[in-house]
Amino acid sequence: MPACAEVCPTGAIAFGKRGDLLRDARGRIDANGGRYVNYIYGEREVGGTNHLYLAGVPFIRLGLPRLPAEAPAEFSERIQHTIYRGFIAPVALYAMLCAIALRNRKKREQAGIREEEE
Repeated sequence: MPACAEVCPTGAIAFGKRGDLLRDARGRIDANGGRYVNYIYGEREVGGTNHLYLAGVPFIRLGLPRLPAEAPAEFSERIQHTIYRGFIAPVALYAMLCAIALRNRKKREQAGIREEEE
């Protein structure tokens, strides 16, 4: 546990597993009605951050940026999966054509050797 979280007298800084911290944050919001904005900053932003924040004022006033819910890597991952999923058929086709070409080449070579022997 980091020293700052261990010695914080008000419990403003917490350290632990993300699921535990989210439960604690929701519990604090529920227990302290109007004290906190009913939102956990970092829960959904860019796919979920490794820092979570509670505040008594809107987060934009604290200088925290508005971030999209989708992580940037999610977009590129979707593109890659689409490309690779669509890429399987051409690779299989080329492999099959290559196998046919090699088989035909081998047949021609064997036929050529037999013709020379006769």
